[in-house]
Amino acid sequence: RVLQKQLENPQDRLILELLTWGIRGRTEVGNTHEELINLRKTDVDYNNKVLTVTNNDGEERFIKVDEYTLSLIQEAINQETYYCRNGKSARVIPINDTPYLFRTPGKDKDGKVEQQLFTRRIQQFQKWLDKAHLTISNLYFSSIIDYAKKLKEEKGELTKKDYIRINEIFRYGDNEEKQTLYWIKTAELCKPYL
Repeated sequence: RVLQKQLENPQDRLILELLTWGIRGRTEVGNTHEELINLRKTDVDYNNKVLTVTNNDGEERFIKVDEYTLSLIQEAINQETYYCRNGKSARVIPINDTPYLFRTPGKDKDGKVEQQLFTRRIQQFQKWLDKAHLTISNLYFSSIIDYAKKLKEEKGELTKKDYIRINEIFRYGDNEEKQTLYWIKTAELCKPYL
């Protein structure tokens, strides 16, 4: 969130925010960033503070978020223009109103964004924020670690069952079997930080 403050566009800040909640999608051809791409305005439940995120195959999961995230989502929804080069350019591009949270700037740019939008934006963030190691994978895995740290503070010790649950929450592994098998990977990932 400290880095988000340095980004001019709410849609850009929202990319960083949602990645830290583990929202991204499967890392396979045709499904990269699917949860971000498919996220619609109607998928936001402000009363219960829950986002419904959907894979390309229609599988849904529910992510509990906080007030800050909901406020940022509303800012992104309300954003009508995109400030190029993080506001360092005089160029401002209109953003069409679509049912989706993320919208491609430019005239006649309706429908879902392409997965490359997120890849390009993260590459731009690396330059704008002078953070060469800021990547989608690093944000995703650091979120898993952060979640594990909070859970350990709460419970005192993490078990195999806890790591499997973390994998389910962050969809680390594309099915239940892999999420169970990957518990050791998650434990090893988190171990140096716990």
